[in-house]
Amino acid sequence: MINANDIDRKEPFWWKSGTEDGGLIFYCGPEELKSPHNVWINSSQKRGYFYFHMAKDGDFVVMHDRVQYKNFGKTIVEGTYFQLGGIYYATHKNENGIDIFTLTREYFDGYSTPIKIKTVMVNLESKTYTARNFRDGRYWEPVMGFCWKKDSLGFDID
Repeated sequence: MINANDIDRKEPFWWKSGTEDGGLIFYCGPEELKSPHNVWINSSQKRGYFYFHMAKDGDFVVMHDRVQYKNFGKTIVEGTYFQLGGIYYATHKNENGIDIFTLTREYFDGYSTPIKIKTVMVNLESKTYTARNFRDGRYWEPVMGFCWKKDSLGFDID
């Protein structure tokens, strides 16, 4: 079960893509997908891919491993037999043309790992990314791949 703690918002985030205030949509992963807008059909698309939706007002959502990380609220996933629960949120900054997203997962009490941080560095000019996990006091091997920009309907824009 997924809950969001921002239910008092007056405007749904997804509407921003079709307005003058619409932002940027892109995804990153090991290879280009034939149908990136339908991420739930193919299970290989849920792992190893990052789906970004950035509004011009600074709000953004990053979907990764079937969870939404966002900077305007926290996503709470209840722990079940099939999925570990936790609290998910994100931050973003741009340094020298590189978009740096920090995706944070706080595990609920009782898990051996209290927090996991994934840093995703995106260079849209070169259409590449690097992602790296930090957990249990150490950095894990980075993963690198490519990025593709899309419009609000999912069509290529570059």
